[in-house]
Amino acid sequence: MEPAPAYGLILRDVAYENLEWVEDRYAMKRAAEKLRVHLKWHSAMSEILKEMQTTMLK
Repeated sequence: MEPAPAYGLILRDVAYENLEWVEDRYAMKRAAEKLRVHLKWHSAMSEILKEMQTTMLK
């Protein structure tokens, strides 16, 4: 079995011994905004696809 593609991969709670992360607030803000935009788009597409599916099954 091949590993899943890394596209869209978001690492959380990553910890390494003897390494301290420096949080980049600007990068975090930009990433949060990108996620908000993607969530809005995918939510809209989900509603559209649900409507199409419902219409097809009538």
